[in-house]
Parts: sequence; C-alpha cells; structure tokens
Amino acid sequence: MGEPDVSVVVVHGTGTQARGETLTEWVEDVLRFTDVQGRRGAPTEVTELAGQDAPAAATVAVGQPGSGHDPVVQDPAVRLRIVEAHWADAFTAPTPGDVLRWLLWFAPSFAVTQMVLEARGTVTPTTADAPPRGSARVRQLRPFAPVYAIALGLVGLALLGPVLVLAVLVLMVSAAVPAAGVRNVAATVLGYVSQNVGDVQSFLIRQVARARMEARVCRVVAAEVRRWGADRVHVLAASQGAALTHAALLRLPPENRPARLTTVGGAHGRLHDIRTLPPPAWTRVPIVLTGLVWLFAVPLLGALGVGGAAAVVLSVTVLAALSLAVAASRRLDAFAGRHDEGRQAGAPTAPLPSPGTVPGVAWLDMWASFDAVHNGRAVAWPGPAYRFVLVPGQMQVLGDHLSYGEDWTESVPRILRHLTGHLPEPARLGAPRGVRARADLEDPDGTGSNWTPWAGRDWVALALRVLPVAAAVLALVTPWREEYRQLGERVAGLHPIVSTLVDGATGLLNRSLHLFGPAEVSATGAVEAMLGLVLGLLLAALVGGAGTAMFRIATRTEATAWARSLDDPPVRRWSGTRWTVVGAVIVGLWAVLLAVVVAMVVAVD
Repeated sequence: MGEPDVSVVVVHGTGTQARGETLTEWVEDVLRFTDVQGRRGAPTEVTELAGQDAPAAATVAVGQPGSGHDPVVQDPAVRLRIVEAHWADAFTAPTPGDVLRWLLWFAPSFAVTQMVLEARGTVTPTTADAPPRGSARVRQLRPFAPVYAIALGLVGLALLGPVLVLAVLVLMVSAAVPAAGVRNVAATVLGYVSQNVGDVQSFLIRQVARARMEARVCRVVAAEVRRWGADRVHVLAASQGAALTHAALLRLPPENRPARLTTVGGAHGRLHDIRTLPPPAWTRVPIVLTGLVWLFAVPLLGALGVGGAAAVVLSVTVLAALSLAVAASRRLDAFAGRHDEGRQAGAPTAPLPSPGTVPGVAWLDMWASFDAVHNGRAVAWPGPAYRFVLVPGQMQVLGDHLSYGEDWTESVPRILRHLTGHLPEPARLGAPRGVRARADLEDPDGTGSNWTPWAGRDWVALALRVLPVAAAVLALVTPWREEYRQLGERVAGLHPIVSTLVDGATGLLNRSLHLFGPAEVSATGAVEAMLGLVLGLLLAALVGGAGTAMFRIATRTEATAWARSLDDPPVRRWSGTRWTVVGAVIVGLWAVLLAVVVAMVVAVD
C-alpha cells in the first residue's frame, strides 16, 4: 500500500483505556476534520488486536483536495500511519490506604500550590521574539487568572475534597458489607478511583511502575524512528501520557528521538510541580482538621445552628487554605533562591519549576482555557524547540481535558499542521490557525509561539452557557411557591390521568407525614407546587438552551466554510458585520421563543 509520509505515535492519558481505543479515537478525529475539509479519507491498513504483541496501528490515506465525494481514496495526497503506545495496564493499582492518603493530603495541598503558582507565574510573552505591540508588559494566558485560579482552588478545597473523602470512606465500608451485590458495586467504584489515582501515584512514587510505563512509550517510539527515520515520526500525547512521553524522550538516545512532539492537556508541568514541591509534613494538620469539620457538619448544625455551623466550617476551611498557601509560597521562594541564576533575561517573574524541553524535538504544547489538568503555563520560554498554544476549547472545566480531538475548529487543525507542515502541498493538512483570527494575534502564519485570545464570540458563548443555569437558579430561589402551585394545578387539570396521579402522590405524601412528621402538617398543594416548579425549570432550561443551540449552529456553519476554504485560498471567515447580523437574528428568534413559552404558560389557565 506504500510507505507512510508520517508515522504518528499516539499516547493516551490517565484511565482504563483498552488496547486500540486511543488509536480508534484519533483516527476518527482525523477523518472527521478531513471530511469537513472536503477530502476523502479512510483507514487502509488496520492491525488485528486479538493475539498480537505488536502495538495497535492503522494507516489513514487522505485524498486530494476536492475528493470528498470519491467512493474510495485512489490517489492519496498523504498517508498517515497512526501507532498506539498503550500503557494503561503497565502499573500496580494502589491500595485503598494509598487512595485515601492521596485524597486527604496530596490533592488539597497541590490544589493550593497550583493557586499560588498561577497567581504568581501564569504569564508569558505572546511571541517568540517581541513583547506585545506598543507595550512591554506580558499578557496572562487565562482571561480570569489569577482570580479564576484562586477561586477555583478554594471551591475545590472546600467542597470537592470532603466529598471525595466521604465517598471513598463509604465505598470502603460498603466493600465490607456481607452482600455480594453491594460489595461488587463498591469494589468497582473503588477500583476506578484507584486506577485513576494510581496512574498519578505510580508516576510520582512507584518508580518501578513508572519505568514500566515509560518503557512502553520508549519501545514504540524507538521502533518507529528506526523503521521510518526521525523526520517521519511524530508523537501525539495527552494528559499524563504527555508527562510519560516527555520523560521517555529525554531518556532515549538522540538518534532514537522523533522530529516532532505535540502534547494536548499535558500533565508534565503539574506532575513536575508535585515532585519538586512536595508538601511539608505539618500541612497534614490543617487538612485533617478541615476534613473532620466537614464530616461533622451535621452535628455542628444541630449544636450551633445554621449561622454558627457555617462560621466554624468556613473559618477552618479558609484558615487551612491560607496555611497551605503560605507553605506553597515558602517552597516557591526556596526554589527561586536555589535557581535564581537560571532566570532568563527579560523574564518578568522568578523561575518556576519546569521539566524543560527535549533537545532536537520540535514541541507544540497545547491546552484549553478551562482545562483543569494542565500546568497552566508554558514549561519553557518560546523558541525553535518549543512553542505553546492556548485554545478556547468548549469552555467546560471537566470536559475540555477530554475533548481536544473533538475540537476540529481550533485544536485538530493545529495538530494536523504540526504533523504535516514539513510536507509539500497538497500533502499538508490542517492549518496553523483555527477559525478565530484577530489582528492582535501578531502571528498570522501561526509559526511562532502564540496564544488565542478570546474573541467576542467566546464571551457570548460563555454567557449562553451560563444562561440556562442562571435561569434554573432564579426559578429555584424566587419566592413563587403560590405561582408554582397554581401552574401545577393548571397542568394537573389538563387530563384526568394527570389529576389522578397528582391526587395519589398527595395522599401518599400525607400518609408519610402523618406517620413520621408533625400531625398538623399537610401535603395539600405540595405536589402541585413541585410539579409547577419542575415545569418552570424545564421551560427555563428550554429557553436558555435554545440560544446556545442557535449560536452553535452559526459557529459550526462558519467553521465549515472556513475548513473548506483551506484548500482553495483565500481562507474565508465571517466578517464582524455578518456576525452582527447573525447575532441579531439569533436574539430575535430567542425573543420569539420566549414570547411563545410565556403565552403557553398563560394559556394553561
């Protein structure tokens, strides 16, 4: 079938991925973009997974521009060999005690350390050789840093930590219950937590397990380099796989290293921070006190009342966070003092921990604005060996880390161009820039270290994402109990079956109150009020989500036109005037929908 033009070694992140799963996902992500671009693409060679010791691999052939309607790829413009370096089964799962130790101590300590790191050092130049136009200041990578980082870290420490601790404790107790079904469910959930925490713990603590994981990556990369040559080999790694790959490439001899590396949502910075900035032993005290206060929040509520219990819990949590922040600041100061001689000329901040670059490898480091896993800053000053790119992503704190391959408007084009940018046309795929283009990017060709500032559409998208949640919260907190009850009564009167169900639920609720509650309490009207509240929440979500849906349709339409113009320059993007017209249409349609919903609610009477 012919030799590949590029061999891409894909390395997965933390999790329980099956062999071949990461390969399949990246093949589908590549084909999704080539299909939108109007090029026919198809896998032509796929390895059998059963009974094979060789890594899972597939060859993807991509046709010439305009070949999207061809039945098969007859004249491929480029062949991509995609090989998987699978390491998910190459580590020892931690014990429940290890999981608790991680969640109780390392996780909250490191959360606060990241707050301090981002508040003190989340800045970097926007280009490789010059400051922003007309100013010597540097720009922050995130639109909300450092306030965003501090707020998110405090919320995570105050809420997520105790919840995780309680969940693990419940699971450990459930695992001992003499019921096979309960024990099996608890063991499954605890095993999943252990698997994901164990990957990180193995990287930091279990040196033998880490060496085993790195060996998987080294073996596949070295084999591809020896077979095809370094210039044809590219490594694409995600999350913790990026940290493993970075270490593996440093270990490899220079002649076995690939020419290019792309990392998405890489954990190399975070894991390096944990290793070089370990929390001191005394930090266990405020963390344990915080956990105890949250675990005994209910008894405190009964003894001190709502105000007193809230004051105690919040005071202890804030004091714990402040003490951890002081510890993190002292560790950073000590690090800066030891490495002050390494500060680069013109650097605006003291040196921060960094794993550094890989000599001889051109590295593209990419992350999304809301990705909570990545290190939050460039690991090196930009240059030929390293450039970073910040993409807007999907604006999902939990989802962005897992959706780089699905982001075909910003992430995938850059990845494909980094893969094939050294090839002649028409073998080059993707683009150095995504859909967004602004004059202040200062790097129109996308060849330097660049970042993607939020455009107007990103602020609109963020507002639209918040709108359904805000509408639902407003529906919950407004004192409209009587209005909700009346709406529920109207809905119940629409059909005899609905009325019968409401009467039955009211009777059941009354009997429960008479058995377990005060005798003078009645459930009359409560079911109607709950029914009206649920209907109000659904309508609020409908109205709020409609604007988001229409906006996504508009952005996808522009992105499709942009992708199809890549092979037929000039590249086409919507003008500001067109976006203004489209926005006016969306607002008009949304207002009509809101009026229809209001009219329907009124007409129920």
